[in-house]
Amino acid sequence: MKNLRARREATLLIDQSSEDWLRPAAVMMTGAVEVLAGGAEFERAKNLREAKFSRYRELFPIAAGESVVLRFDPATAVSRDYAAGEFNEPH
Repeated sequence: MKNLRARREATLLIDQSSEDWLRPAAVMMTGAVEVLAGGAEFERAKNLREAKFSRYRELFPIAAGESVVLRFDPATAVSRDYAAGEFNEPH
């Protein structure tokens, strides 16, 4: 968190796995990050998370002042769909 607060930028990598190891897909995005420790946007993110994953409310609770939410604003993206043979770089 210290690094994210100081630099305010990050890279996010998302892999889609499959039982078929020849069909992975991935996207890598780089952009600005804001660390939210409370406030309206923090509460909105918390409520969206809990609405989608209701068990998280008890299993992994988040609370203002104790937890943070990261707001990520991607500036560039690179994606790869191995099954389709596609590689997309930022323009």
